[in-house]
Amino acid sequence: MPDLPESAPEDMEAVNLRQPVLIQPPHGAAAAAAAAAALGAANMERNPKRRKRDGQASVGATASVCAVNMKQQEQWDYFERIAELYDKQVLCDVVLKVRGVEFRAHKSVLMGYRSFLGSLMSTDMREGRQSCIELGDTETDPELFRCLLDYMYGKTLNVELSNVARLLQVANQYQVVGLRQQLSEILMSHLNVTNSVQMYMVAEECACDDLQAAAFKKMTTSFATACKREEFAALDERQLIHILSSDCIIDCDEFVVYEAAVRWLNANATRMARASHVLSLVRFPLMDAGLLSDVIKHAPIMQRPECSALLTEAWEHKALVASGRAGFTDSARTRPRRRSCSFQNHTLLMEHSDAVSALAIVADKLVSGSWDLTIKVWDTKTWLCERTLSDHTGTVRCLLVCAGKLVTGSDDGTMKVWNPETWTLVRTLNDHNDQPVNTLVECSGRLASGADDGTIKLWNTITWACEVTVHHGDGSPLALAMCGDKLISGSDENVIKVWNTQSWTCEHVLTDHTNQVWNLLHFNGQLISGSIDCTLRVWDTDTWECVKVLDEHTSAIYAITIFDGKLISSSEDKTVRVWGPEWDCMQVLPYGSIWALTTLTKDGEDRLISGSADHSVKVWGP
Repeated sequence: MPDLPESAPEDMEAVNLRQPVLIQPPHGAAAAAAAAAALGAANMERNPKRRKRDGQASVGATASVCAVNMKQQEQWDYFERIAELYDKQVLCDVVLKVRGVEFRAHKSVLMGYRSFLGSLMSTDMREGRQSCIELGDTETDPELFRCLLDYMYGKTLNVELSNVARLLQVANQYQVVGLRQQLSEILMSHLNVTNSVQMYMVAEECACDDLQAAAFKKMTTSFATACKREEFAALDERQLIHILSSDCIIDCDEFVVYEAAVRWLNANATRMARASHVLSLVRFPLMDAGLLSDVIKHAPIMQRPECSALLTEAWEHKALVASGRAGFTDSARTRPRRRSCSFQNHTLLMEHSDAVSALAIVADKLVSGSWDLTIKVWDTKTWLCERTLSDHTGTVRCLLVCAGKLVTGSDDGTMKVWNPETWTLVRTLNDHNDQPVNTLVECSGRLASGADDGTIKLWNTITWACEVTVHHGDGSPLALAMCGDKLISGSDENVIKVWNTQSWTCEHVLTDHTNQVWNLLHFNGQLISGSIDCTLRVWDTDTWECVKVLDEHTSAIYAITIFDGKLISSSEDKTVRVWGPEWDCMQVLPYGSIWALTTLTKDGEDRLISGSADHSVKVWGP
């Protein structure tokens, strides 16, 4: 049995681990017979054709034989008496030893339950004739073996959730099928992406087919998260091949599959002999050509001749596709993996499973990022979801179109650069020390990012190398905007800073807000800021003085944008407000809790697009 953690794993974090799980034992053939008899009697009463005539005996085929069964209470009393004999160690005739710990039991009771122990007691094997049996089990925790015996004696188990997987392995080892089934169902009810790899391995070992299938589906549906779990490196090669060769890895860029394969190989030096076979499961032809050339080609593992041949195959495939001869290289490595898609055509877009936190327009596509860790690409003609990108393992905080690429920032501490023509991953940028990336903006031809590590970083949009790091101070930048040649940052220390983009020194600090600054926007030569302090502020960009305070919202400002020449703001107060040229509130729209706003011009008309806490994306008319 593989070792499992003694303490509660992260995957059970939503459950009180000290709260016991109740597992009810079976109650024997007598109970089943009694239940069947009761059911038969009830059916006879309901069916007039089977009702007895007056004076007819309630017997079987003849009146000389009467059927009598234990009543249910008698059965319960019987099992309780057997359990009492076990608890008091009365009339025990066999001792079972597990890792030096002795358990006294009754051969007849063990024989009565179909299991390994029952078979051991009922055969002519030497152990079956002994009064003290050394089971030779060097792995099972004696306390878990005690639970196994308690179950076989009809006792209700109180099992801590952190021990369920380990007890399942013991139940499987000793072939206690009823207990194994109940434990499998408990694990199924607590299955999630963070424990899916562990549950997959346990389920396979214990022949729990339903649990294994559910864990496999959970893994492949959220592969970017599952493959980074520590347990993933513990998969054996056969299990790894089963996963990486599957078409069911959904909405995941192939670079994530490559990284997972390399991590698995690097976890054990002896695995390197199998590098070419494992990497042959990666579908390199589906990856971005620039990523293949600039990153993967130079990886140490790809210097092996048998591995570099996989890249040669990928480039050959791309050349044939470009010449219209893609069919000449059809293989498992050129077959796309599955993508989820929508077949609903509505302006209310409901594909996300958690709050929508970021929006962007890329060419003729709408892109949305969410707390469900995914990015969705929508066709603005049909409003169908064309693509889901699920490489991030944290909330998607921000989206930006920069240098013809889509850049996404996430709570997982990374930024990802996507080719919007193929939606393949171009690069992963992770210089923010694994801290959440809060905001992105284009800055004089470079990408600027702000994160919870307290820095603003400037990136070359050709090489995607970090060229400048600006230390923001005690706080973290939550919002960025450009005003002319100045970079503006808003932070969780309630201030706005104005940065010189030549020397990267802070020229001004604006301190009028009394809480975190979440939004910044350059509009009509002025700077607009939105804060948790419920206010919007308008700033003169020559003097950096606050010239107007808009305080009609009653809760935190979530998002701001410009629509039809007017400022639009959304708030935790579940309203959207439209502000006129003189900063008067022209309209209040009760649109709910909107977390993201953007605009789109379609067919000559402006459309306002919102992302909400209710998981929806809404497209509004002019």
